[in-house]
Amino acid sequence: MKKLVILFLAIIMVMSLVACGGNTEKEIELTTENIGEYLFFAANVTECNIKGSSGSAMGMGYKDYSGDAKVSISVTNSSGAKFKNVELTFELYNYVDFLYIDGDKYGWEFSSGNEKNFKNADEIDRSSKNSRTLKVSLPYEGNWNDSLTMKLVQYTSGIFSIYAPKESGCNCYIKLISVSGKAVIGSAK
Repeated sequence: MKKLVILFLAIIMVMSLVACGGNTEKEIELTTENIGEYLFFAANVTECNIKGSSGSAMGMGYKDYSGDAKVSISVTNSSGAKFKNVELTFELYNYVDFLYIDGDKYGWEFSSGNEKNFKNADEIDRSSKNSRTLKVSLPYEGNWNDSLTMKLVQYTSGIFSIYAPKESGCNCYIKLISVSGKAVIGSAK
């Protein structure tokens, strides 16, 4: 009988301990204002190649330039949280008039999905940019990366000059436009 009472008390103790353990997960709705507490995102140009070729027409020398650049985009979990149904929308962009080559105005355009905020080359000024919208479905762990290609495009023809092409104009910037989903903090027991 004593053994039965001890077994019964042991079962009751175990059940009370199980009942005390609970779910310590906390879900936080992500916004453009709080996203920096959980995620870090970046766009970096990892390769930038500008090539020039010379030629002549009607006794005049000329140079043509072409180029391509690889842009790495990454989202990194900086908080240790997990993520539920997170959708991020980014604008990737670069400014057109960062690059003058031999008096011509060049810019970098995305190979696909490119959008311009100018109609023609006459409208290009310091605020002119090429951009691309990128939508990302974030995995549960919160880390994601990909890469895109940009091409060098000539917008205007100028006079010849002694300036050589510079890769310093090969830049890409990233801006978060919208976010939806939740960060999950803590753990389930």
